[in-house]
Amino acid sequence: MLYQSLYVEDGAAPFPLAVVHQAELALYVKDWGRRGDLGFIALEIGSNLPIGAAWSRLAEGADKGFAYVDDETPELAVAVLPEHRGKGVGTDLLKRLLAEAERSFPAMSLSVSPNNPARRLYERLGFETLDVRGGHPLMRKNLKPSPVSVCYKCDYESDQVLTDCPECGKRMRPAAQVKVLGWILLLLGTFLVLFMGAITFVVASIISRTGEPGSTQSFNGGPKEILMIFGIFGLVLAFGFASMVAGFWQVRDGRRSKHLVKIMVGIAVALLVIAELVQVLF
Repeated sequence: MLYQSLYVEDGAAPFPLAVVHQAELALYVKDWGRRGDLGFIALEIGSNLPIGAAWSRLAEGADKGFAYVDDETPELAVAVLPEHRGKGVGTDLLKRLLAEAERSFPAMSLSVSPNNPARRLYERLGFETLDVRGGHPLMRKNLKPSPVSVCYKCDYESDQVLTDCPECGKRMRPAAQVKVLGWILLLLGTFLVLFMGAITFVVASIISRTGEPGSTQSFNGGPKEILMIFGIFGLVLAFGFASMVAGFWQVRDGRRSKHLVKIMVGIAVALLVIAELVQVLF
């Protein structure tokens, strides 16, 4: 079935059968049965002969496939014999595989040829293009449903409407509210990046022109002051970028990223420390 999963453009010569022994393809089936392997086979009524298959596999070590996203997201492959294509076999196999995968995995990924008609099927089933690698779209489908309620203190999530967090007792926020806060973070970050980017450009221009004949602009500070100024600018820009990424994450998934929040808090603390140093030293 691995061979039948390879897409051949109309009018193009078929792949040689030996292609399935190449390492980048063999990794999808080699030593089948290890942790995370999942698959279904479609059998023809009457003959019980296999006519299609859909399977998925987690990356292991250096064996990363064309649609590798991370170590917790399995890559899937689908194959249907030519004479049985267009009959819904691939669709049924995919739906069965996805339904089973929801119990164990947060998402699934795949790589598809841009002209492959199956791409429309993947889109109908909820796959979205995450990247393009070597001209082939990398698509991913989130299997973990978006939360209904989220705790902003301990990140507890629930698929029900809850008022208080059962873990820490703090007030739960509706996921819709989390997305609104995400938009605020996204807009705040965009403003900071654009605003501080413009200020950085102006200040750099003034410093570079200081001392030039006929220049009406001057900067009286030394290297320490320049380092301090651009250090502050850099931290504000970093905070803005982190805010944009955190906001985008919340808008997309209805949940926040604790790692990004820690980065933003760290940058804010660094800015406060530098502000105190400026008052003491200057």
